[in-house]
Amino acid sequence: MAEVRKCLEMGVVGLGECGGNLALEFAHLGYNAVAVNTSHTDLRGLPLEANRRIYVGLDGRDGAGQDMALGQRSIEAKSEELVQKVGKLTDGCDHLLLATGLGGGTGSNVGVLANILARLERPVSVLAALPKNQESSIVKINAVNAINHFRTCDVSSIILIDNEKILRQYRSESLTKFYSSANHAAVNVLHEINTISTNDAYVPIRGFDGEDFRRVFSSRGVLIFGAADLADDDLLVRDRLANSLRGIWDSSGLLASGFEYKDATMAGVLLVASKDLLDKVPADVFESLIKQIRDLTDTSGIYAGLFQGPPEQAARLYTMLGGLPFPARLRTVLSQAKEEGPALGVKVARPIEELDLGDLSGLDLFSSGYVGPVPAPGEGPVPRQGRPEGPVGPEEVGSIASPLSNSPEAQR
Repeated sequence: MAEVRKCLEMGVVGLGECGGNLALEFAHLGYNAVAVNTSHTDLRGLPLEANRRIYVGLDGRDGAGQDMALGQRSIEAKSEELVQKVGKLTDGCDHLLLATGLGGGTGSNVGVLANILARLERPVSVLAALPKNQESSIVKINAVNAINHFRTCDVSSIILIDNEKILRQYRSESLTKFYSSANHAAVNVLHEINTISTNDAYVPIRGFDGEDFRRVFSSRGVLIFGAADLADDDLLVRDRLANSLRGIWDSSGLLASGFEYKDATMAGVLLVASKDLLDKVPADVFESLIKQIRDLTDTSGIYAGLFQGPPEQAARLYTMLGGLPFPARLRTVLSQAKEEGPALGVKVARPIEELDLGDLSGLDLFSSGYVGPVPAPGEGPVPRQGRPEGPVGPEEVGSIASPLSNSPEAQR
């Protein structure tokens, strides 16, 4: 893993298949990452060190089969082991980020894992992926139940990735690159924001330090973040910066979207550009941006940073918005779950159809009183009925045809 200085040292715990893949992306960026899963198969596919792949399956099972109850029992049964191993593997990290996909039987128990790891006495945030529209009713029901569980968990910020957006933006990627490309895109912007102020290549003009990052990142509620490249002219006109900022908030990149800005409790903004470009920008452009953020969010919890990058640095705007309620996208998933769930429940509870067997009902083809059909006169051996009790003689065995003798099952 590459050594990278960060504003906030986060230990990343990936739960389930999706969570493990997200944790792997963080590991590539230099974070202490751990994968936790009930599936041997999923863990085997992760190129992480063996001690960073923690199996928590119950009774040696390979996965939870989208059964949240089974996933919960599995995680709770290994709670002591999880606290010990995660604590050791994330030693030196002052914040835990639990990454997961909401929908599976394992990953949907991220709230259960959060309560267990609360014993480590570190702040906990969650990075979770919402299901796509075409995913099963089971996945959607699990997802909304998992999010509802956050009400009883000591979790600060919640970051919601929208898999429906990922599907649209990366539909042309090959199957081998689809997940890694999407996961990298979802993780990398957060990493950039977390490292700008510690990167010697960026000279702070107006600092956005580690504590500023922590304040916004840890604000209780939903957190969104994003970035946008700017044209040089965008820095010369006041409203263009604000328009770019609103564009990031509206689209939310690969994150779930649909918010009222004024619900936010915290906002962060960083502007990075080369010295040549910053020399041309009037001072009031950046100050005007901060004022517009305050007007848009109706909050005074604003943290702003301005950094001079290397000569080749293109202008780039970063932002974080914290303390938000659940987005409109989650309401859509909830609506789909409510609509599809009862129909699936009816099918699952449907009894097995009873066939009308008629004269076949109770027919015993293998009792001692019947060994085969009664042949017509002169067409075969005399049936057993009426003969003295006793075993069939050798001369009779070869001449009695069972009604099942020509079936594939009888010939096996």
